Amino acid sequence: MFTELLTCRQIILRGTQIVIPKSQQQHVIDLAHEGHQGIVKTKFLLRSKVYFPSIDRMAEQTVKQCIACQANTLEKHVEPLQMTELPPGPWQNISADFCGPFPNGQYLFGSMDDYSRFCFAELVTSTSAKAVIPVLDRILSSFGNIRN
Repeated sequence: MFTELLTCRQIILRGTQIVIPKSQQQHVIDLAHEGHQGIVKTKFLLRSKVYFPSIDRMAEQTVKQCIACQANTLEKHVEPLQMTELPPGPWQNISADFCGPFPNGQYLFGSMDDYSRFCFAELVTSTSAKAVIPVLDRILSSFGNIRN
């Protein structure tokens, strides 16, 4: 790749970017990082105005070493999925949950057979056992004897 360099009154340009001498590179990074905007925005600001080799690496190191940035950056700690053991047969384990209340006061009751992953959803008036047991009875009785 051919990059054209242009000199103008002791300023070296690479396209529209100012080429920064080694002695001033960290100072330029520090100026771009003054607002503590994070790695992406700092690198974007630098790339739009200036150029020097390893600009990305230096910007990342500066932001990662900044105590103010570390204090304000939310780190995402994603826990790995822990799969449950597959039950020995259908309808041995059932998972259930509620969503709501909705504006009409009802809840969505969802249930799933953990073996087949077959799902059901039904609106209920409350999360009480009095409202949920008839729904579960209807679901389970429609599949006949669920015991092995």
